[in-house]
Amino acid sequence: MAKKPTHILKPPPADEPVRPSASKELPDDFHKLAAERADEAYQADRHNIEAAYEDLTFLGGDQWPDYAKVQREAEDRPMLTENRLPQFVQQVTGDIDLNKPSTKIVPIDGRATEDVANILKGMIRYVKNRSEAEAAFGIGADQQVACGMGHMRVGIEYADETTFNSECRVMQIDDGVSVLWDPNSKLPTREDAEYCFVPVDMSHAAFKRKHPDAPFGDFNSYDSRYSSFWYGSDFVRVAEYWEKRPVKRTLALHADGAVEDLTDRPDTEIAEARAAGAEIRKRDGFKVFRSLITLGHTLEEPEEWPGRMIPIVPLIGKEIRIGRKTIRYGIVRFAKDPQRRFNFFTSAEAEVLGLAPKAPWIGTKKNFQDAEDKWGSANTVNHPYLEYTPDPLNGGQAPQRVAPPIGSSGLSDAVDRADLGMKATTGIYDASLGSRSNETSGVAIQAREAQGDTGNIRYIKNFMLGERQIDRILLDLIPRVYDTERMVQVLDDDGSLSTITINQAVATGELDADPDEPIEVGDEPVDEGDEFMGSPTERRADAEGVKRYINDVTIGSYGVVVENGPSYSTRRDEAKAGMEALMKAVPNVVPLILDLYVKAQDWPLAQDMVERIRATLPPAIQAIIAREKAKAEGKQAPDMPAPGAQPAQPAAPQGPPPEVVQAEMAKLGAEVAKAQAGAQTAEANARKAEIDLRIRELELQAELRAGTGVDHTANSIAALVEEVARIHGMVNGLVEMMAGEPAETVEPAEHELEPGSAELATGEPQDAVAEA
Repeated sequence: MAKKPTHILKPPPADEPVRPSASKELPDDFHKLAAERADEAYQADRHNIEAAYEDLTFLGGDQWPDYAKVQREAEDRPMLTENRLPQFVQQVTGDIDLNKPSTKIVPIDGRATEDVANILKGMIRYVKNRSEAEAAFGIGADQQVACGMGHMRVGIEYADETTFNSECRVMQIDDGVSVLWDPNSKLPTREDAEYCFVPVDMSHAAFKRKHPDAPFGDFNSYDSRYSSFWYGSDFVRVAEYWEKRPVKRTLALHADGAVEDLTDRPDTEIAEARAAGAEIRKRDGFKVFRSLITLGHTLEEPEEWPGRMIPIVPLIGKEIRIGRKTIRYGIVRFAKDPQRRFNFFTSAEAEVLGLAPKAPWIGTKKNFQDAEDKWGSANTVNHPYLEYTPDPLNGGQAPQRVAPPIGSSGLSDAVDRADLGMKATTGIYDASLGSRSNETSGVAIQAREAQGDTGNIRYIKNFMLGERQIDRILLDLIPRVYDTERMVQVLDDDGSLSTITINQAVATGELDADPDEPIEVGDEPVDEGDEFMGSPTERRADAEGVKRYINDVTIGSYGVVVENGPSYSTRRDEAKAGMEALMKAVPNVVPLILDLYVKAQDWPLAQDMVERIRATLPPAIQAIIAREKAKAEGKQAPDMPAPGAQPAQPAAPQGPPPEVVQAEMAKLGAEVAKAQAGAQTAEANARKAEIDLRIRELELQAELRAGTGVDHTANSIAALVEEVARIHGMVNGLVEMMAGEPAETVEPAEHELEPGSAELATGEPQDAVAEA
């Protein structure tokens, strides 16, 4: 919680007339203008600043008024503070964390390209990541939601103490309430402001150590109208002073629609642009300067800022405009009174219960006189029994236990109403705070939670504007900070980090003798290397030719488009849930998106699994993946296969000539056919042998029966013999057809059945033959 300065806690009475001061004037016009601007901004926003500090103090737990503290401490009465406001603040800031906007960089003129826009987007994301911008966002969001005003900023620093490369950085502002803006600015991002102050209060000793050259005794000698703001008995205020100074800009409008700023460029360069067909115009503009000042002293001289915007970003809570006056507040402002009621009635309830009789037993003095020690410790010691002395005065009755104190129903109702009042003023109810309600279905619970989110959506929208302004400032600074050929890191949408070279000069010949001069090339095609991510871009032409670069982030105009929604981690979880629902509803789609589903997981070997799964995907899907990968690497993307076309097979390895291969294939086919015919012949011979064996068995049985005098009908026997011969002929024909050659001739005499043969070749029993 920000500490409330004493000079703001106790301002001078508003009706006190300003007394003329005999103190000396400020040393120069620069300091006089700065002091006047600071006083103007402070007086215009003083009511909001004081109320904001009170809100933060209250949120920190100092919730009892001074008069109540004095009275209750004197009377030794309870003064409880059950602070419930932080949970309401955390609920809104949690929604902000889960719904942070994602920004997209888009080209807006002829020299801007989609590839460089993607590089800029990755660079902005990387700057935020290396800056640990989440900390700055968190501090700003806490103050925005709590008291209605928070701030964050963008700075420039060296990438490392051993390098000259500069990096952009997103930084926090600890005391966002104290930042002063031009009161004439109206935009919520304050980008239309002409000046801004970022004050920092230091102790006298700290100021002397850090700025020993500043005359400390001069603070009291300047005009008291200004010195009371800059100096106090326990602090010295140092302010970072940002100002815009007017300037005439020279702009060149090229034939392709690109606008180039030629301000401060040589006249020869302006003439060359005009000769190339560009339209030269003069425009009113400004430059941004930054200085570090205190009252009457310049600690750091004004220095031109490389960007076109003041790199301070406000985060506004909610505002009520009443004529020319604006009331700014956060979620704590109107919840303070219900919280005070809650504390008061909770303390009163505790006081009532605390003042209830402490003695749990009532009896006469004689009842306890013989066992006074046991009765005196009955509240703390679990005695197995208690002795008492009967007293005729109370009829010899035993001491009676007093009923425990009962709370006041009126106080309990008052506590509940105070708790409900905090929820009503913040718009956040039990469902949003995680408490169970009457809803049972997930849809109903989400609908109730959404009511609280909708009531505080303005905080999320205003934070979205602030983060968009951060991205605009970074987009404005990148061409000026990253203006040389260097390797930078970019952070992709999926969180992967890659390194590319920006502003890379391209040449087909030897390097220029002067390493500071860009490399000259002609109109030859550019060799697309591994780090190529964009088309070659052209800078302004001069007498020596055209200077060409790859991934040139210094030219072209780009804009920031905000895509509001969940943060990356939340969107990834939603993507997983959505794919799971889709795969359950449409199981046939699982093979097509399984690699994407595994890619969205947090498993240690998820990427390895993705590569293996993609190897089994249909050719059309693999072609799409290959095309996207080639585009990301800046290589020529393969053509997509036509719909319904068969996928191209991989080239066969070199082998023998085609006629040799055909002959070998024909030979192999003949061998396979011969092997199959041999197998069929063997099977047919086996069946023939089985039938011959059965016929021989029938002949033997017939001879045996003939010897015993069994009589058979001659005609029946002849018919049976004819049928067996027919079957035998069919078997021989089958064997001949399978073998491709005549079957072995069998003598008819060996298979003729004499009259009296008993059974048929079909295996019918002898009795059946006899009956026939």
